[in-house]
Amino acid sequence: MRPIALALLFLAPTWSMAGIAPSLLEELGPPTLDADGCVLSEEEVQKERNEEGDLVECGQYLDGAREGYWVLRADTDSRWQGWFYKGQDRGTWLATSPTGQLLGVARFDNNGQRHGISYELGPDGRLIRHHVHAHGSTLHSCGMWIRQC
Repeated sequence: MRPIALALLFLAPTWSMAGIAPSLLEELGPPTLDADGCVLSEEEVQKERNEEGDLVECGQYLDGAREGYWVLRADTDSRWQGWFYKGQDRGTWLATSPTGQLLGVARFDNNGQRHGISYELGPDGRLIRHHVHAHGSTLHSCGMWIRQC
């Protein structure tokens, strides 16, 4: 009896996580990327560059709206990467530095509205500010320029 209980202990978490893990990977994991950090696709990928030739944004359009995985350069020090569905932000978006350091996280519901906890980190990894949203409504904000957390 004891070996069976031990086997179930190890198998049950694996079985229960099987349905959850793929959705998390789909939400947070980028698809295969090209040398510019844009989605690698058989479909046409739009790439916009500034006058210096630096990538400003890249992704695909479907019926005139952003669709799928996009990379958007917020400024010279960060870029946002995440998913669009019919032109609306979806799921979790990550802000990273040019070296790949995590600078922020923003979350959106299925209607493209801020939802959940979003935060911004400093170059040293410390929390600068965070926000809590529920389907577009701000429930709580704190950090620099707002109020202490």
